[in-house]
Amino acid sequence: MLGRHPKRPAYARIAAASVLSLALLLTIGVATSEAAFPVSANGKIAYARDDGVTRDIWTINQDGSGAAPLITSPGSTDESAPAFSPLGNRIAFVRSEPGNSDIWIANLDGSGASNLTNTPSEIEAAPAFSPDGRTILFERTLNGPQGDLFQMNVDGSNQVNLTNTPLPIQEFLPDYSADGSKIVFSRYDGSQTDVYTMGADGSGLVNLTKTATAFDFDPAFSPDGSRIVFVKAEATSCDVWAMNADGSGPVNLTNTPTSQNEGCDPSYSSDGTKIVYPVLDPPADVFSMNPDGSAQTNLTNTAVPIRETDPTSQPLPRCGKRAATIVGDDGPEVLLGTKGRDVVVANAGNDVVKGKGGRDLICLGKGKDKAIGGKGRDKCVGGPGKDKAKGCEKGKL
Repeated sequence: MLGRHPKRPAYARIAAASVLSLALLLTIGVATSEAAFPVSANGKIAYARDDGVTRDIWTINQDGSGAAPLITSPGSTDESAPAFSPLGNRIAFVRSEPGNSDIWIANLDGSGASNLTNTPSEIEAAPAFSPDGRTILFERTLNGPQGDLFQMNVDGSNQVNLTNTPLPIQEFLPDYSADGSKIVFSRYDGSQTDVYTMGADGSGLVNLTKTATAFDFDPAFSPDGSRIVFVKAEATSCDVWAMNADGSGPVNLTNTPTSQNEGCDPSYSSDGTKIVYPVLDPPADVFSMNPDGSAQTNLTNTAVPIRETDPTSQPLPRCGKRAATIVGDDGPEVLLGTKGRDVVVANAGNDVVKGKGGRDLICLGKGKDKAIGGKGRDKCVGGPGKDKAKGCEKGKL
């Protein structure tokens, strides 16, 4: 099943030559650096779910409840490798058909899906948003087995090769640091796979792991940029490890026996309090644990032939101490509340926010915004700019 995984075509080839030989194996909106409110709350967990016939993207709550399909396609088309935008209001993913895979983007209800790469003769995988939401990292397989890291604008334009290395070197599975200044990724040099970092422009290459007896891959930064979680595959085990951002202090977090292999795709939750990861031994489930490796919990717990991989947590802005239930774009728009108790975060732009019912909390972003409370005792908090509020209490968080 690993070789079928469209997230990591480069790793699938490396696995065949190395790790397997070791007997292992929302309304679309652009986030900006001017977002007025911190992104730190945890939303859903998205993951790839393979039922033996097709692979789709599903979501669950942080405790594993509420499993539901998010992005699906009929027949031989598969979706995998979900990646939430920094404000959690859109999702990038890989859509693959026999012989091809591309990076797509869609609203959180699955609507508005758009092919960003659209290259029938090449294979793209492993999308990752920049912290400001303006660009997406991904890996592209060129000229047969050659794999490089690319960066593109969030609309698919300006696709730039950041590594452009000759064979046998291959780079894959990238992630941005919290401030967007660095990229962490896996690099295969023909005999060994290690975790590297480089600048966001592709300069300043640094090998963080330098492990001669193991294969280190699939890294991800913590939300504060101080730690990196990754997978280490050795002769008889495959575990999730973590280290400082400079490569020091590596620690085995899972440290499981050979009968259980922690697979690719570990990542931190949006607030940094959990790590989500898959256990690939049958039936392959999504797990979570504390950053120190404690409290390892099976979140999906499904039976064969269902396999769940590629877990990632949805970030959500906060309005005060409450996580947003409705998130705006960075352009002018109208955001409509529901009959329930909404937490609305409007971002940059001249927005109109209309409550409908319940005790709503409305945080206005940069621009000349207008908030109109609905039925109930609402609270409106202005952002930078000349804002107007009607039918709600003005206040501070």
